[in-house]
Amino acid sequence: MKLGVKNLIIINIIIYIAIILFPEININQFYLYNPLSQNFEFYQLFTHMFIHSKLFVHIIFNMLTLWMFGLPVEYIMGFKNLIIIYLFSGFIAALVQILFDISFLYKKIIIFYPMMGASGAISGLIGSFAYLFPNKNILILPIPFAININKALCIFIFISCIASFFGNHFMSIAHFAHIGGILGGYFITPFLLKKRYK
Repeated sequence: MKLGVKNLIIINIIIYIAIILFPEININQFYLYNPLSQNFEFYQLFTHMFIHSKLFVHIIFNMLTLWMFGLPVEYIMGFKNLIIIYLFSGFIAALVQILFDISFLYKKIIIFYPMMGASGAISGLIGSFAYLFPNKNILILPIPFAININKALCIFIFISCIASFFGNHFMSIAHFAHIGGILGGYFITPFLLKKRYK
């Protein structure tokens, strides 16, 4: 396994285990709160992407996705660029979700819930994968057959937009964070690629 992917998985799992074993730790302070909240701290824009809920499926699904898409991205982009894509995408994912939430808060349509999880950052790796391997086919549920990665992402983004308007974090998912992460990873990749092979 490539070093970057391996280290990211290890870090996420260690933090997850620490949360389970030491419930007295005030992990809430590392969630991402809306800047309008008194609980917001700037560092949460980064710490939230290493925190997962206690649901085992949450971290397992994220780590499997990180492994599947992170390995080929790191193979092309290298260790340093993989970490940059991960952190940058997670940051952009947070900003996009915050902007969406604030716009709806002012309309008094939703209540903002703190955000956690690596899915925004991992979505960036998927976006990077789509840029690097535009002809690859992948499965996207519930579609029962493989389709082109870019078409799959367009469908995913469309569904995420629709789901978001059912309410904030519909089904406890920060849909716009995923969209922001995908776009962040997709658009930073050519810039990093150009620098890597300059």
